[in-house]
Amino acid sequence: MLVAVRPDAISRGGGFGLGLVGHVDVPLGPPERSLGRGAVGGGGGLALTYETARVTLSGDAGVQLNPDVAANDPGGTDALTAGLAFGVLPADTFGLTIEARASAPLLDPLATAKRGPPSELLASMRYAA
Repeated sequence: MLVAVRPDAISRGGGFGLGLVGHVDVPLGPPERSLGRGAVGGGGGLALTYETARVTLSGDAGVQLNPDVAANDPGGTDALTAGLAFGVLPADTFGLTIEARASAPLLDPLATAKRGPPSELLASMRYAA
């Protein structure tokens, strides 16, 4: 991640942050046992966050590039991606986060219209003793 704007320290009130995010997907292991795409891919995007002492709001938008993947696989083609997250820290030792992610294939958007875009909702919690 390349940080363009870093939020202030939480002790000084937090604030906005902005960064560029990139990734490379490299399949490991035999292709017949792969649950992923089975080809090298990657992508990047822009991430924005706002932090306070107890709440974090984040969002990102970018592109996923998947060369050598069948064009009729809407879950595996090149796609625009986006995500939103909300995190809360009700106590210094306990936090909750909810994140929603979706992607829209670039090659065959009509195939996605029948099923809807690939998307997911994630919930997580952390506890520090």
